[in-house]
Amino acid sequence: MLSSVLKFVRLCVLLWNSLHVLFVGTRLFAYFRHDKQIWNVFMENLNIDIRLIFAILNGKVSAAINHNLARNFRAGGLNITPEQYIILMHLSEHDGVTQQQLCTATYKDKPSMTRLLSGMERLHLVMRIKGRDDRRSNTVHLTHTGRDLKDQAQRIALLTLKESLKGLKYEDICTSQEVLRQIFSNIIRTKG
Repeated sequence: MLSSVLKFVRLCVLLWNSLHVLFVGTRLFAYFRHDKQIWNVFMENLNIDIRLIFAILNGKVSAAINHNLARNFRAGGLNITPEQYIILMHLSEHDGVTQQQLCTATYKDKPSMTRLLSGMERLHLVMRIKGRDDRRSNTVHLTHTGRDLKDQAQRIALLTLKESLKGLKYEDICTSQEVLRQIFSNIIRTKG
């Protein structure tokens, strides 16, 4: 029995070295995750392609999507960056947050956020209002121009996402999303 399990694990490890295993692997994990002995053998023998992991950690996928999104914004006549789009999206759901809350929500540092918001104010997309209780604290609000631009940008972003996910099955996308969510959760837990 253990011999056939080890053969199965070796097969899984071989499969892992292909890009397709990002999706298949998570299904295999779900299949035998409940058996601790098999799971431990699998995890000990897991041979992850370090180039793939480095590419993920290095943000190549994210950078490529952002590059396409910026190109599609320009082609659509929109004068915004993907970073500005993220801020527009967050403000459309949480208008009036402080600049610090916006930094936390978007994982930006304060100087980067200040630079982004200054550019967005020049384009009349957002406005900053000094806090009543604390004059050092600004709340950030979408303008009508910002709200209109967000709606246009959202259509382009959805088309860009559709281009990026072309050829993938719905189940594979859901699995990938869950895997990335778990990785992110692990990172946040380790950090905090």
